[in-house]
Amino acid sequence: MQLRTDFCDELISEEFIDESIEYHKISYENGIITSIKVKDEENTLEKEIGDYITISIDNIDDYESRCVVKETVVEYIKYLMEAIQKPLHKVFVVGLGNQSVVCDALGPKCVDQIVVTSHLIREGIIDKEEYTDVSAIAFGVMGQTGIESHDLIKTSVDMIKPDVIIVIDALMTSSIERLNKAIQLNNIGIKPGAGIGNHRKPLDEKTLNVPIITIGVATVTSLRAICKDKELEIKLEDDENLIVTPKSMDKELLYLSEIIGEAINQSVHKNYDRL
Repeated sequence: MQLRTDFCDELISEEFIDESIEYHKISYENGIITSIKVKDEENTLEKEIGDYITISIDNIDDYESRCVVKETVVEYIKYLMEAIQKPLHKVFVVGLGNQSVVCDALGPKCVDQIVVTSHLIREGIIDKEEYTDVSAIAFGVMGQTGIESHDLIKTSVDMIKPDVIIVIDALMTSSIERLNKAIQLNNIGIKPGAGIGNHRKPLDEKTLNVPIITIGVATVTSLRAICKDKELEIKLEDDENLIVTPKSMDKELLYLSEIIGEAINQSVHKNYDRL
């Protein structure tokens, strides 16, 4: 049985060859960056056309290292924004996940870090010509609201009419070594809950009619993945649904939300240093 993962680069082996996909791996000061560009709908990864970028984190406990990661995330958010090729005057940030569950709270925690300006622009407190119109929200999960995330977001999008949506979510990795150490960005969208087998309506440009950038972190893995990593001979049923997160999750969640929240702020706000 194939291990579940939300990370595109985890589907690529060393002998991987596919002319419809560009794959690059480079080193940076705090780890490895993998860049995948899917150019054709017919591809061996069965992924949609677009860019998938994964930034690894070697040392999240060190402040200087976190600063390097943040600046790297800023660089790639700006890269994906520039690819949209239109002015992005209005930005809508959405945090997916359950704030009451620490391994699923990344999205809401990041939203807490976002500097929102939409109300200040509407009230004439700041000039829309000088500052970006940014709004942000975390709706919670369907188990809390009874409503699909897609439906809540689509309603908000129709009202706000943003130029781009940035969605943040916790992701599933197939490698225990990547827990809280891998950030993935793409311009494709996301299927909430897909990594743990909860299939919801997709959030993408087709369903929301707005360009989308998604940012996620590997916060959970499966018991099956741990057994494979550690070469443990434990019999698991195919439908086994045991999800694992590190005991350091509480502390590292704060670091990760600060990295991503601040990276978004620096990427989207004009004159951010004056806010």
